[in-house]
Amino acid sequence: MIKAIFFDCDKVVVKREMYFSQRLLKDLGVVLDAEKVRLFFQNEFLLCETGQADLKTELQKQIAGWGWTKSVDELLEYWFSGERQADKRMVAAIGQLRSLGIGCFMSSDNEKYRLADLKAKVRLDRILDRLFFSCELGFLKSQPQFWHKVMEALAGRRAEEILVWDDDKKIVDLVKSLGLGGELFTDYEKFKQTMGSKYGLGV
Repeated sequence: MIKAIFFDCDKVVVKREMYFSQRLLKDLGVVLDAEKVRLFFQNEFLLCETGQADLKTELQKQIAGWGWTKSVDELLEYWFSGERQADKRMVAAIGQLRSLGIGCFMSSDNEKYRLADLKAKVRLDRILDRLFFSCELGFLKSQPQFWHKVMEALAGRRAEEILVWDDDKKIVDLVKSLGLGGELFTDYEKFKQTMGSKYGLGV
């Protein structure tokens, strides 16, 4: 029987149609240096996501080379403003599951400023029982240590009682290898169908 469910943040609970660099081009006609942005997210940003570096400090070193002419804070506000819309259907489903006594949690790779923004603007810490973010745990979801810390925090729940919904198949495969349940999230309708037919939990 499932007693705890983990939900990914972006593209599962919080909508994200485009990355901020794509939105900048579409909304404002601002073209960032795509290669420099890509390298940043593959290197320095990962340190920010695991709490080893500060995003504002790292961006300050980079944004002039990207072609961004405003401040770091203005960039973050534009970035985060497009990633604050929670999927109302998922929020309602989580509320239903919590009313059944099932613990609902979030597992996410994100850095501390985004986490603070999500708490303040989306109120994720009220929607879910607890948030497990890489910036606080010190590991990414793709690392087994992330899930070991999660299991420590959920002491008393067995691995087979925990289900993880994520839109990344690699994460789903990893949690399954650790003994947890895992489902690949593609859209709300598939989520709803799977929860009902496979787990007997109507949402």
